[in-house]
Amino acid sequence: MIRAILCRARVGAFVARRLVTDRSVVDKLEFHGSGTSSALKASEKGNEEITETERGDHYLDEQETDKDASRLIEALRKLDDAAPILGSGLVKDPAKRLSIEEMESPDDTTSRNIQWRKIIYDEGELDKSDLSQPPSKLNPHPFDPTDPEMAKALPLTHARSMAAFVNHSKVLQNLLDLGVDLLDIDTKTKLARHLVRLDWEKDVFPKLAWLVKGIGVDRETLGKYLTRNPFFLVQNLDDMKTRVAYLQSKKFTSKEIAKIVTEHRYWLNIDVKTTDARLGWLQRQFKLTGDQVRTLIVKEPRVLYFGLGPLQRVVLLFNKELAFPPAAVKKMIMTDPRLFMMDYEHIVASYNYFVLVMNIPNSRLIEYPTALRCSVSVIRKRHEFLKKVNKAVYDPELPGYVSLEQLLQPSDKKFAEKVARIKAESYDRFLKTL
Repeated sequence: MIRAILCRARVGAFVARRLVTDRSVVDKLEFHGSGTSSALKASEKGNEEITETERGDHYLDEQETDKDASRLIEALRKLDDAAPILGSGLVKDPAKRLSIEEMESPDDTTSRNIQWRKIIYDEGELDKSDLSQPPSKLNPHPFDPTDPEMAKALPLTHARSMAAFVNHSKVLQNLLDLGVDLLDIDTKTKLARHLVRLDWEKDVFPKLAWLVKGIGVDRETLGKYLTRNPFFLVQNLDDMKTRVAYLQSKKFTSKEIAKIVTEHRYWLNIDVKTTDARLGWLQRQFKLTGDQVRTLIVKEPRVLYFGLGPLQRVVLLFNKELAFPPAAVKKMIMTDPRLFMMDYEHIVASYNYFVLVMNIPNSRLIEYPTALRCSVSVIRKRHEFLKKVNKAVYDPELPGYVSLEQLLQPSDKKFAEKVARIKAESYDRFLKTL
């Protein structure tokens, strides 16, 4: 960095000298005039003399710059050798502004020692203490900020991550023992400042005990659940109990509640009023009975909080643009709720390929709505291969009929052997030609 600064200084000095030189040449030209050739020759000769002078000045300036750089580097080296590195006992002090000659250490311009308030012991805390014995909880010693061992044992006053607080926080230590990914929480959320303030016995353990015993969440999955939903640790326990009681009032079983809580990680974070409004909207929109609502939520709990806007957009797509009747839309959401969480453009692309290229009617898509969740590229590969082997038959009344479920078999090997009835190697070679 120092070399870069010196290079910029050299370039700036050279440009400044060049400007001065050019200005002097212009002044001489104006003084001699431009009417005679002798004036031009004199100016050219003067220009050559100035160029020689400039080269000499440039050489001398470079020597001076090199000497200044050497002196600066030597001063910085001496400063580094004589002073310690900035440590955890220092904090930023922007009020300090010293020149390099006034600095006694590299930290002088940026830091100051942490200033502790003087502790006054006026309630008899140290009356029974024996200062000749080592300090302990039963034998407290007065706080001495100059004692390195005592200062080392104190919790940090500030840090960039939770890692620095683990040795001082029982909560963080126990969360690590449970398998919680604190790095994921620290980098993806802003909960670190709240977690380091929690008390294990008062704030955390009662919630975890209720989650395991009251709801039925498996102990082995606690770490994974808390990593995915660390906000659970800062929720009010009574509020979460109220949210579970609401599900019980809607006749959800304990097993169903445990499935809802674990599969939709944020369920316990959402208030009862919002949950009740969303359930009412689903029931009215699709004309569902109470049992159907429970079945839908247990099958895919995330659909409730996916967002009313995107859900309404997909419903309008099926009803208005793709001409599915309301009864068919109801059947589709009960069969595959995740379809309504897809992007509507993806649904339109898959639908167009099924209808326009493969000539599959809406009635077939109603029976197997999961097909609309498949990408066009996968559908095209399977369809083109069946066409190549003369087995692209999608009419149930014709022999060799291939259903949508068979067409979209997740395994390429099973599709090739059981649907196309050909070796998997042949299908792999076909895929390489696309």
